[in-house]
Formats: sequence, C-alpha cells, structure tokens
Amino acid sequence: MYNLKTHHVGLDALRIVAMLFIVLLHVLDVGGVLYRVNSNTVHYHIIWFLRIISASGVNCFGLLSGYLGIHAQHKYSTLAMLWCQTVFWSLLLYVLSWFTNAYSATPRDLLYGIMPVTFGSWWYFSSYFVLFLIMPILNLVFEYKPTYIPLFLVSSGIVLTVLPRISINFSVATKAAFDLGVIWLSWLYVLGGYLRQKEELISKIPKGILFSLYSFGLLGSYVCLLLGDKFSSFSVLKSMITNNNSPFILLSSISLLLLFSHYNPTLFKQLVIKLASVSFSVYIIHFHPRVRVLYLSNRALWTLDYSWWKMLIFLLIMTLSIYVICSIVDLPRLLLFEHLNLKKRLNSVLD
Repeated sequence: MYNLKTHHVGLDALRIVAMLFIVLLHVLDVGGVLYRVNSNTVHYHIIWFLRIISASGVNCFGLLSGYLGIHAQHKYSTLAMLWCQTVFWSLLLYVLSWFTNAYSATPRDLLYGIMPVTFGSWWYFSSYFVLFLIMPILNLVFEYKPTYIPLFLVSSGIVLTVLPRISINFSVATKAAFDLGVIWLSWLYVLGGYLRQKEELISKIPKGILFSLYSFGLLGSYVCLLLGDKFSSFSVLKSMITNNNSPFILLSSISLLLLFSHYNPTLFKQLVIKLASVSFSVYIIHFHPRVRVLYLSNRALWTLDYSWWKMLIFLLIMTLSIYVICSIVDLPRLLLFEHLNLKKRLNSVLD
C-alpha cells in the first residue's frame, strides 16, 4: 500500500515507464515510421503494436496526478518549478539553435520560450497548468460529495470514451479536446483520486489479475486495429488505439497504475528516484519545437529498411537513448536549481 509518509519508489518507476512510452510514441509518430510502413507486413503489425503499448503513457501521468494529489498539500511552488524547468529549456534550446545556425531564431520564438503555457508549445504542460489550478476544486468533490464520485466517473466516462467512438457527428476538434485537453486530464485526476481512496480494497487484487487486465487492454486495441484494417465499416475502431480516451487504452493505463502501486522495490532506489525527478525534462527537451524538427522528424524511417527484428531493436534503442541522453543533459539544470535553492525560495513566496 502507498503511505504518504514514505516514498513510494514503485510510482516513481511508473513515471519512468510512462515517459519511456511517450518517447516511444514520438519516435513512432514524429519519427515517421507509423504512417510510412507498408500495411499487412510484419513491420506494420510490430510498429502498431508498439503504438498501442505506448498510448497509455499520457494517461498514466494523468492518473498519477490524482492518485498522489488528493491527499497532498497543494503547493503552487510545485507548478512554478515546472514552469521554471520549461522556460529554462525552452529558451536555452532556442538560443543554442540560433548560435549553432541549426535554425534561425526569431523574436517570436523567444516569446514562445518565455510563455510556453500561453502559446502551447507543449500541449501536456499547458493542459496540466490549468488542471493544477483547478485541483483544489476537484478535491472538494472528494471532501463533500464522495458518494457521487462513482456515478460521475461512470456517466462522464461513457461520454468521454464511448460516444467519440460511435458518434458520426463528433467533430475531429471535439475528439482532440477530449483526447488531449484539460477535460480529459481532469477526469483522469478524479479517477486517480478515487483509486487512491479505494487503495486498501484494490491492494487485495492479485497482480496476476491486474496483468491480465493490462494484457486484455492491449489485445482489445490490437483486435480493433485488425478489424479497422480489414473492414472499411469498422475503420472507426482504429481510433480506439490512436486516442488517449480509448476504453482499451484506459484499461491498460489503470492496470499499470495499480500494478506499480503494488511494487515498491529497494534495489536501485536512489537511481529510480533521480530518474523520475528529471522525467518531465525528458519530455520538454526531446519534444522542444526545434529539437522535434531537427532531430526527431522522420529520423526513424531508416529502420524500415531492415528486417522486422532489427527494426524493433533499433526503435527501442532510439527510445532508450533519447531518454538517457535527455536525463543526463538535465542533470546540470537540476544541480543549478538546487544550488540556487529555487524550490525553497518559490515555496517561501508562493506557499
């Protein structure tokens, strides 16, 4: 069980795994292989199965925010620290691209670097920024109306996960708002908080069952892929594995959260904690607009020239390399913030 008085390394491990999933997703998508691979080939099925696996990364972070947030002290200094991290890397990478002549920087780029939330350079951070501000309101539901939470989760969950799959008139823009926006993250926050409240009951669920549910979510998504490819009338099913609010992806995400909440290792504890602490910067660095264009866009296409097993190895190596390099690169920033005692200063001002 998770005890707020102790550090739960299992949840830190989930942060690492979820960020690896997000990096893998970007390697497949922005890297170009997802939409350039020939259909009905072994390469195609491997790449899309990797896509299915990686799709739960964002949901895991949303669930974690609620799982840890409902009983944690709401400190605005935490949000300010994330903003400082984002601005630090946003400005630095824009300036570096300008000095190295890799990409010409404009005054607008610098403005984007200073105001990453306003201009949405990183959609997840922009959405999380708003979510953080409304967390105290969401927490009131747990305090004053806890009996209504299951009804709310079920009814709104149907609207957010099922209706977008079956409604013909559901616009792409509305789907995107549900998939990636504050609405979806807020719902995940409430769900994560509810799972935290029922932790004692959930902790009795055997790990084998949780792993089976996770596998069922992956298998359900893969079946949707096969049906969508084979029958044009079932093409809408393919959206079940490309959107965060897919019922099957959601099931996999919940299962992962509960599996890692059962897991609290002592081996490599300090390494896991340190890697988890820089996982947000991994996202900011590798998905920076300039890094994305220069070093990620269509950079994985060469893997398609190899046999399926070599391609698989290369894609996984690329994913792990990006994560490790970004983590190492972020260590000086981490040491700088610690030297400046930035967290304590922000805490004294904002909290």
